[in-house]
Amino acid sequence: YLTGEKVWEYTIASTSGLLNAENRDWSKTIFQKLEIPSTIKGELTHPGTTSYFLKDEILKELDISQNIPIVCVPGHDSACAVIGANLDNNSAYLINGTWSLLGVELSKTITDLVGLKKGLVNEGSLEKKIRFMSMTIGTLPLQSLRNQWKKENENIDFKDFSNLAKNSILNNHIEITEEFLITSDIENLIKDKYFKKYRCVINSKEDILRIIYNSLGNNYRESLELIKNLSNKEINNVVLLGGGNQDSFLIEIIRKSFDCSIIIGPIEASVTGNALIQFKSL
Repeated sequence: YLTGEKVWEYTIASTSGLLNAENRDWSKTIFQKLEIPSTIKGELTHPGTTSYFLKDEILKELDISQNIPIVCVPGHDSACAVIGANLDNNSAYLINGTWSLLGVELSKTITDLVGLKKGLVNEGSLEKKIRFMSMTIGTLPLQSLRNQWKKENENIDFKDFSNLAKNSILNNHIEITEEFLITSDIENLIKDKYFKKYRCVINSKEDILRIIYNSLGNNYRESLELIKNLSNKEINNVVLLGGGNQDSFLIEIIRKSFDCSIIIGPIEASVTGNALIQFKSL
């Protein structure tokens, strides 16, 4: 729309399931097996290496005479976020939002069946690198609780969640599964899961919130251990990105869950990475 040029950007293409994991290009085998016409694809474009100019029609419409370059950035928001993280060779990242993406940047793909069964993925990153990561439900249960309580005329703000959860002494956790995506009564789902696991009833908002915080921390800990084992990579620090960085108690839980240092990265990491790629390209 902006340039008149059609591109197939690498980080988005990597999420399609249509790339060869080894050479990171379109897989002829997959296209043939699925009977997808090869005419729908073009040569992959890598972010930060390509720019086109704003097309003449738009220049004319805006009454601009100077050519304006349009930079090809990572089309995937998490790929942009990781660029905004300023990782080193021993860093992992945790995009700490509605969905949680925890991973490392690698020069090679990892296709171990253990990772496949656990839902780990290889997605594209800058300079043809790979983001080897787990994707789990993040702060969605907290958002759903707030929405449910709001409908019940209990308007508890997110900033109050931390203080409520701190008042609970529970150290247990539950499994945050796909049920959390579809339920219309998340409070009772949490209570039921807790009762089935521990044969103990919880009712207070403090305990309900604490269980979700604990469960997120446990998910992150397990995901990081699996990634470390499969990548054979030493992790010295985890850079936290995204809106969850505004939740002080969630940060505290994460610190306790990891046996390495925590670095607080930008909340708007995708925006930061997008801008950095444009600067780099220009």
